[in-house]
Parts: sequence; C-alpha cells; structure tokens
Amino acid sequence: MKKFLFLFLFLYFFINFIDCQTSYSWNIDYNLNENYFFQDQANWLPVGVPGALDDATVINGGIVTNYLQNTKVNKFNLYDGYLINIGIMNITDSFTNFGFVMLYNGGGIESKDFSTMGLTTCSQYDKQNEFDCYLQHSEINMFIGSRFEVNDLASLSLYNDSITMISNSRIVSGLKSHIALKGNGIIMMEESSIVNSKGGSFYFDNNVTLTDTAYIRVSNCIINQFGYMSFLVNSSMVLEDKSKLYSEDSLWVFDDGCIVVNTSSTAFFKKEVYFADSSYLFVTGGSIVWIQGELFASLESILSAWEGSVIYIQNNATFGSVILESSTLIVENTCFIDGVLFIDHGKIVVNGVFTYNALAGLFINATVENTGDFDLFGNIMANFTKFEITKGNFNVYDYAFLVLYDSSVKVDGFIYISNESYIEIERTDFFVSDMGQMESKGNIYLNQETNFNNVGTLNIHSGIYYTKDLSIKTSDVAVSNSGTFNVKEKININVGFNNKGTLNVNKNELFVYDYSQTNGSIQLSGGSISSDKHFKINGGLVEGSGSINNSVSQTNGVIGSKSKINNIKVNGNLIATESSKMIFVVDSIESFSTLDILDDIDYNGEIEIRFSIDFIQDLQSGKLKLENKTSQLNTNNLQLASSSSSSSSSSSDDSLKINLINFKSNKNKNGLNNVLFKTYDPKNSNDEAKNYDGCGVSTSKSDKSFSLLFNGNSCGGGSKLKGGIIAAIVISCAVVVVLVALVVHYRERLRFFSKTSKVGTKFKSFRKSIRNSVSLKSTNKENNA
Repeated sequence: MKKFLFLFLFLYFFINFIDCQTSYSWNIDYNLNENYFFQDQANWLPVGVPGALDDATVINGGIVTNYLQNTKVNKFNLYDGYLINIGIMNITDSFTNFGFVMLYNGGGIESKDFSTMGLTTCSQYDKQNEFDCYLQHSEINMFIGSRFEVNDLASLSLYNDSITMISNSRIVSGLKSHIALKGNGIIMMEESSIVNSKGGSFYFDNNVTLTDTAYIRVSNCIINQFGYMSFLVNSSMVLEDKSKLYSEDSLWVFDDGCIVVNTSSTAFFKKEVYFADSSYLFVTGGSIVWIQGELFASLESILSAWEGSVIYIQNNATFGSVILESSTLIVENTCFIDGVLFIDHGKIVVNGVFTYNALAGLFINATVENTGDFDLFGNIMANFTKFEITKGNFNVYDYAFLVLYDSSVKVDGFIYISNESYIEIERTDFFVSDMGQMESKGNIYLNQETNFNNVGTLNIHSGIYYTKDLSIKTSDVAVSNSGTFNVKEKININVGFNNKGTLNVNKNELFVYDYSQTNGSIQLSGGSISSDKHFKINGGLVEGSGSINNSVSQTNGVIGSKSKINNIKVNGNLIATESSKMIFVVDSIESFSTLDILDDIDYNGEIEIRFSIDFIQDLQSGKLKLENKTSQLNTNNLQLASSSSSSSSSSSDDSLKINLINFKSNKNKNGLNNVLFKTYDPKNSNDEAKNYDGCGVSTSKSDKSFSLLFNGNSCGGGSKLKGGIIAAIVISCAVVVVLVALVVHYRERLRFFSKTSKVGTKFKSFRKSIRNSVSLKSTNKENNA
C-alpha cells in the first residue's frame, strides 16, 4: 500500500510540475480599435493573463494597455495591433534569456508617462541575419520620462518606422545590443530625451532629429547613419570610449547644439557639416573627426580639439572660433577663420588658401603649416610658434596685427606687408627663403634677440625699428640679408644690418644704424646710404654711383665695378688693408670711374685700372682727340699736368691727367702704389680682362688726389694720345723760329751783296746757304724730340 501511495504522489507532483512549466499563447483577436487592459483576463483567449513564460499576441487593430509595474511576458507579437505601456513591462524569457518582440503593418509600442519597457538579450531567429526584435511600418512613442531598454545582447530593428521621444524619455542600450532604424524611419527626440548606449550599436537609415536638450550618449558603440542628423536647441550627441559614428549624410548643429567625441572615439561625415548659432564641437581624448564634405561654422560657433585629438577636413572649411590644445587641425582645401583662434601646443595644417580674419588669436608652442596663401586680416600674438609657408604667399593686410615672441617664420613664397599693418618681432627668426619674395609697406618692429633673415627677394617701402619707439637705435638685433634687399623709398633701419647678399639702394635714401658686409654687395644706383657707425666692408662689392655717408673700413672686398662707370662719394674716411681692392673703369677721357673721399684716406690695398679695348686702340693709334668737349668733362678730375706735378711714376713734361681719387689728406704715404692695368671688352661680358703693360699711361699721387696720366711716349709704332700732335706742334714752332731768324739775317746780307757783286751769282749762293741751314736745324730738333 505504501508503494502505491508513494507512486501516486510522485506522479501527481510530476504532472503538476510539468504543468507549471508549460507556456501558453494568449491572444486578443478583435476587429475593433478598442482599448483592452493587459491585466483583464476576459480580453485574452484563452481566458487569463499572459505570464513571464507566455506569448502574447495582438491582431486586427486591438489595443492593449499595460498599467502594472511588473508585467512580464516571454514574447509579445503585434499584428496590426498596438501596445500602450503605462507601467513597467519586461519582455523576457527567465530560463533561456531570449526575449522576442515583433510589430508588423503599422503595429506600435507606446510608452506612457514615466513607464518602462524592456528587451533583454534577443536572439536571431533565421539564417538571413534578421533580428529577433524588430518593427515594420510601426512606431515607438515615448512620453514624459518613459524608458525603453535594450539590454545586453538584445537587438531592436525598425523598418520604415519611427521613434518619437518627448519630454525626458530615454532609450537605454546595453552591452553588445543593437538598435537599427531602416527604410524611411525617423528618430525624433525632444525635451531632454536620451539615447544612452554602452557597448551597443545603432543603424539609422534615415533622419535623426534631436531638440530641446535631447541627447544621444553612446559608449564603446557603433552608429551607422544614412540620413541627416539634426541637433537643435541645446540637444547633443556624445561619443565616448572608442565609439564610432559613420554618417553618409549631412550633420546640422544649431541653437546651442553640441557634438562631443571623446576618449579615442571616431566620427566620420561624408557630406556637409553645419554649425551655427552658438553650437559646439568638442573632440578630446585622442579622438578623430573626419569630415569629407565641406564644413560651415558660423561666427558664434566653437570647434575645439584637446588631448592629442585630430579634426581632419577633406574639403573647404569655414570656422567661427577654433581651440586647439595639444591637437591638430588639418584642412585640405581653403580655410577661413572669422572668430577667435587659440592654439596651445597644437598644430594647424592648411593645404590651400588660409584666410585669418579673427579679432583675437593666441598661439603658444604652436605650429602653422600652409602650402597655399596665408592672408592675415586679423590679429595674432604668437609665443614659441613656428610658421612655415611653402608654395604660397604670406599677406599681412591693412590693420592686421602680428606680434611674434620666441618664434620663427619661414616663407618660400611672396610676403606682402601693407602700410597700415603692424608687425612686432622679439627673439624670433623671420626667414624669407631663397624661393620667396617679400613686399614690405608697413613698419616692422624688432625686439631683443630677433633675427630677421632674407634669403629671397625683399622689396621694402617702410622702416625697420627697435620696438615701437622710433628714436631708439641699437645693434643688439639685426637684419640679415643673404638674398636681394631692394630699397623702394626713403627708409630707416634703426638696427644692425648684416649683408651677405645684394643691397640695392636704387635712387633712394637708406639709413642703417650699423652696417657690416661679408661677401655681399652695395648697389648705389644714384642713391645714398647713411649710418651712425662706420661701414665695415669685409668682402663683397661696393658698386654704382652715389654717396656713403660715414667712414668706410675695408678689410677685404672690392670698391668699384669691373665693367661699369662708378662715381662714389664717401663722406668720411676710407681705411683699407692690403687685402682690399679698388677698381676704376676708363672707357674714354670723358667717361671714367671716380672716388671722392671727404676726409682722409689710408689705403694699403690694390688699385686696378681697367681700360676698354676701344679706348686702348684709339690711344695707340693716335686717334684720340678732345675735339672741344671740355664742357662734357669732369673738370674737377680732368686737367693738363704741368712739369711740376708730383708723380709716383714717370711722366712727360706735358700730359693729360684725370683724378681717380680725391681726398682731404693721405695718411699713408706708402699707399696708393700697388697699381695694376688691365683691358676689357665692354661688348663681351664673358671675356676675361687681360693685363696691360701700361704703355702711354701712368699714375700720379699728390696730397689731395690719385691721378691717371696719359703722356706722349711712343708705343707700338704710334703716338700716345696727344704725343703726335704735341711733337708736330713743337717741330713746327721750331721750324718757324729758324726760318724767321734766317730771313732776317740773310736779308741784310742780301742788301750787302747786291751792292758789291752780280745779282744772279749772289742769289744762287744765298739760296744754297738757306737750304743747308734749314736741313741742319730740322735734323737737330727731331733728334731732340
């Protein structure tokens, strides 16, 4: 009996246990759009309320409302049905942890005020990779603080659907969950609604609009967006913890909207991005924002990158204000900044025209690289900043303000500085490369420990000063020229000037506080150069015609041109060492180089006098004549030398002398002796000058001048300059004197003989005597000549 009782009880409990674990399908099947309470047993077929293990199905327009706080079902299917959730509904499988929700043909889920719906770990149900939880042609409407949860591993897919979130509603996505909105669906979030995902993914096939402080916050999440995204009225999106956003359409951020890309996250936008009305972009924590389309940001907007982040714009970009801290901004085309630009240990790269029109810009330990033009209309103050402009120009326009401290500027293109701009440089290297050119029309102010270096071409119309006090002069800072420095107007350079290139003074007045030259050149070209200190010439050239207004100290280099007439005036002293050199060109007795020294000369170097080959040919052939051209000559430097002239080399009694050097006094009596004669061909610039033996020329020095003499010595079968003319004059005069004397003498004898002898015999004797006397006198005079 006990055995049968035990068996009966075992079977009873086993059957009841199996019965407890059985799930039922509950249906509401009414062809009426009426509202049915989920908890009303009479509404379900079979009669009862679906439980946590049961499936619930609503078809044919049925509307089911849940108002309890702990409603659980395993599966909830809606076929043309509608669920209104007022309480808390969790759709889950307590054993397998698989939940399932399906909405078809206009079915919907509506979560009422402060209610919660949940999806927990939905699974895939077929081989086509569709999600277990999906809606089609349906809606999810959430009002006033309602909450829709897609928990760990759960998925929600919407096809041609919409999600509307109003007034603090929230979608929470769990780890590895997935929310997809495909087709023509729309997400509309308003009034502080939230999408919050950690480790999930989103797929939006259409537009997403957030407004009224709504925001999307995702962590370690992937968002694929194929419609446009709009963030309006304080709404925002936060990507963090390696989240990724891929947008195929445009992004609109207006009215204090905000996009935050944080902690190694990435946002990619294939089309245009718009920021307006005090909107913001924050990229931080090593994150990346890549915009393939154009960027349009209004003046009130702020775009910023922090902590090693990158903003990369593949097209044109227009910014309001930009903040870069230890981060990089790259623009592959034109860049326009109209607001504040702040860079701290950051870098900006523009591979197109960079137009800066901001009222305030502060660069600290920054780098600016530009391969196009850099047009500065605004204000920049830079500390420890590097500007490098390649394949483009650097233009500083009217009313622009550029202050550089401890920085460097290198420009390979053209630099233009307008006359109404302001540039101040301190402890900065300003470098115009050999490929660059600078047009400076505004004053440049160099402060302490600054190097202004020109290797290209600089056309300067205005001054270079030490600080804004134009009266201060110093050599503590200097302009270094290794290129071409063209003076275009009367200017002052109140600092040092180290010249290794070409200084073209042109027909202008240049003041340099302290000038030194090494292997460079001064081209006067009718202008003047002045200094408060003596000019130090240690190599290079001083050429042209003009004035040097102070003393010149020459330890090397050349004063004068090899092929052009130079007339240089030194208003001071000239002191030169043995390694120095002067060159004087003589093309004719009317055209020759001169050097006038106002004060004293102490010259120990070489003097090279170059004659044109045409002049030498005329000199040697005796064709050279003054032909009454005295009015065209330099009367101060051309004169006839008398026999009393003091000479350093042999000269004739009568010579033509031209003064090459004039001075007040010669401090070195042994100087001006190292003279070399050469000839050159002015018609052939490639022809090297040849040494000339000095035939017919010599030099002379006195207490006031150094001169070149053309004497009457015969050379090469011809006569020197006036040599033939002078000899002819001397001989002719001698012959005339002799003839006059003979005529007087023999006239008296003729009278005498006419009285004492026959006329015919005496006349023959008289004629013979005259011939013999004239022949003898002429021979003696020619020998003496």
